[in-house]
Parts: sequence; C-alpha cells; structure tokens
Amino acid sequence: MTAPAPATGDRCGEIRFDPDDPTTLRLRGDVDRDTLGRFCALLGGDRELEGALGALAAAGVRTLDVSGVTFADSALANLVCAVHATAPGRVRVLGADPRLRRLLELTGTGSLVDLRG
Repeated sequence: MTAPAPATGDRCGEIRFDPDDPTTLRLRGDVDRDTLGRFCALLGGDRELEGALGALAAAGVRTLDVSGVTFADSALANLVCAVHATAPGRVRVLGADPRLRRLLELTGTGSLVDLRG
C-alpha cells in the first residue's frame, strides 16, 4: 500500500508498507505532517493518526525502515508512538542516521525503539 505523494522532487515524503513484509513500513524523503497525513488518509479515511491505528494494528506493523528519510520532524516521533500503541514491545527502527537518532532522543520516543543499522 503506497501513500500518494506529489511529484515535486525526490524529497517528497512517502510512507508505504513493504511489499515483502507488511509488518514493516518504509519511509522515504521528507517525513513531516503532510506525509503522515496522506498516509493516514489512505489507511483511515482522514488525515489524523488515530484513524490509522486500526490498520496499523491489523497489519501488525512493528518495524520502521527510515534508511531513505532525508528530513523528519515530530511526525516521525508520532508515528513511532502510534506503532508502539498498537502492539506491546519496542518498535524496530532500521537505518536511522545520527540526525534521526537525535530526533527520537529529543522527543522522548527513543525509549520505545530498538535502533538497528
């Protein structure tokens, strides 16, 4: 499942289910409120994260692959919290560079994740 993204350049954000592992979300480009809103609208019919929680839980999402993220703000932290809320245990975050690790630390969501690679 791919969230629609405007075709205005490589930095446009995208969040989609990994076709090989639906328990993994792949994030790419700029992950901000607009990116998260488009993804939530696709899953839950509105642009709010609460509307997408059921779909995330049903898919069993436990992993976020952020290796393709060029920019992220608190929307990423909100997504981590949402995934954490749908199932017990730590959220696996793959490919976080030092900027994203710092974001997770500053927002207090670092304790919810297992950072890998």
